[in-house]
Amino acid sequence: MIDSKQVWTGCGDYATPSWLKEGVFGGWFDPCPLFGRLKGRKVDGLKMEWLGTKVFINPPYSNVMPWAERAIAEARSGKTVVLLLKHDHSTKWFAKLHEAGAVFLAFMTRLSFNGVDLAPFPSVLVILSKDLCSIGAGDSVPASEKRSKKKYGGKK
Repeated sequence: MIDSKQVWTGCGDYATPSWLKEGVFGGWFDPCPLFGRLKGRKVDGLKMEWLGTKVFINPPYSNVMPWAERAIAEARSGKTVVLLLKHDHSTKWFAKLHEAGAVFLAFMTRLSFNGVDLAPFPSVLVILSKDLCSIGAGDSVPASEKRSKKKYGGKK
């Protein structure tokens, strides 16, 4: 049995709920396995190649920034990347994802991680794709919105 106090005060690694990992994102590449172990061996998902065109990441919540930066780069190269994160808009990584044109889908209820009580924080899915991340530096309007505004006479 997992002690819920250890889960919420630990290193920031939380097991993705199985209904989400195997159900919704089954078959997606995961470069960030729980505790950094894949098939019994230690891996560094930030240094490895991210395989396929669809990537799902539940990074350690204690160090999200490098995962957010890599996710943005991978999305700009043509992959669809989804991150499961704490919903904390006060962080630098959240701002960086927002500036990159990410779409944020907040869960209406708290998730249960590691098969224990509900998390003491809200969660969000962050979606990045090439079309969403095609905005330029300092630009806050995705390219797709610019096109539609020109087409229908809206203001820039």
